[in-house]
Amino acid sequence: MEFEEIMGKFKAELETPENMAKLKRGERWLYSIDNDKVHQGADLERVGIQEEDIWPHPALSSDMHKVVENVHAWLEKQMQEYIRKKGAEKLDTEDCKQHLKDLFDNGYKVESIQANVRSLPWTYWEIWVNEGGYIAPGLR
Repeated sequence: MEFEEIMGKFKAELETPENMAKLKRGERWLYSIDNDKVHQGADLERVGIQEEDIWPHPALSSDMHKVVENVHAWLEKQMQEYIRKKGAEKLDTEDCKQHLKDLFDNGYKVESIQANVRSLPWTYWEIWVNEGGYIAPGLR
């Protein structure tokens, strides 16, 4: 499963001496994984991530990762538009990968990411108040 491979690489990066030095004595890295169905059934123990290493989330937790979710949704829309414009033209995988990388590196507004990050404390509060339920649309 691709998700397991990505998480294995992420774990390896977190465990480099440089990143381990960021932890205080007795601290450990925890993984924040929302409840999206693509994550369900992943055998993360296969890549060394134990159940106790995963921070629990409420059922409707995608709002906790709104920075990633919003960038992902934007990239998906941009790629769909790119493919639609190509029409009947045969798509080259490397061209598509490069276009996605260019979008990721240069396309999404930093201000949008910063606004999402600034709103996270209120988002987390709203999730807690609603016991993991839906939050106000303005915080999504």
